[in-house]
Amino acid sequence: ALGLKPFFRRALFFSIFTNILVIAPMIYMLEVYDRVVNSTSLLTLGMETLLILALLVMMEALEWVRGSILHHAGLHFDKATGERIFNSVFEAHLRRVPGVNSQALNDLRTLRDFISSPAMLAVVDAPLALFYLVGIFYISPQMGWLSVVGAVIQIALTWFNERSTQPPLSAANRAAIEAQNYASNSLRNAQVIEAMGMQRNIHSRWMKKQQEFLALQAQASDKAGAFSASSRFVQLTLASLLLGLGCWLMILGKFSGGGGLMIVGSALGGKALAPIAQIIGQWKNVVSARDAWRRLDHLLSAIPAREPGMPLPPPSGLLTVENV
Repeated sequence: ALGLKPFFRRALFFSIFTNILVIAPMIYMLEVYDRVVNSTSLLTLGMETLLILALLVMMEALEWVRGSILHHAGLHFDKATGERIFNSVFEAHLRRVPGVNSQALNDLRTLRDFISSPAMLAVVDAPLALFYLVGIFYISPQMGWLSVVGAVIQIALTWFNERSTQPPLSAANRAAIEAQNYASNSLRNAQVIEAMGMQRNIHSRWMKKQQEFLALQAQASDKAGAFSASSRFVQLTLASLLLGLGCWLMILGKFSGGGGLMIVGSALGGKALAPIAQIIGQWKNVVSARDAWRRLDHLLSAIPAREPGMPLPPPSGLLTVENV
């Protein structure tokens, strides 16, 4: 309904090519070891270096394009919903609906920024991790299954991260909104508060709410940091284990790809888990965006859009005066 699907389709299309071009440095490394070192040809080295530079420039250009696409998606979301949200907030104030304030406009900004954030790019890249898993299975089925185990562990870490950090993060967001609203309402009556000597007590109450928000945020950040570190550990460990497994299979004579493909398989394993690790690292933004979406959905459901009024003819501009 918001018209965001075409933006995400285009971003996914360009992501396919960026994820393919990511393996270009690995192929360059293989070519250098296999061809240049054996042939000692400077011409081959120069041509392959120019090719890899061109591919890297292309990859960064495509990264810029898909980032620009998501940025325009955020602007489109703002344009499509901004007026509706503003009118709903205005209508809520007219009806004196409790609990509705300008926070909805902050929620709109949160969602707009999230659409073009690294977390959204990681969400777009996550389905393409299957491409790397297929490549690993092509190199070695044993290495492929080990990558699947690593992916399952990463998904489990994401689930535990959600269960552990979502309650304190949501509570911290609510406490932050409450502290902000309290400060805004107090500043609106600054002259009365000053005249009645209530500034110190008002400040103490605001500090209490602020400390509650900071404590909840610190609790959530500590848990999220632990899961983020665990995710990076799994990602790095999997790359090393894949390299060790490939070497072990080569010693047993069960790996026919050579040392180059063994290194490529190890690198692909790390790339396959990178989107999930990035999502976990950006989990605070994910939860904030999800809470903002729920608040906006509740607001728009509680205050539907006004029905268009009866159309009236344009004024004719005639003026009649009698008995003046």
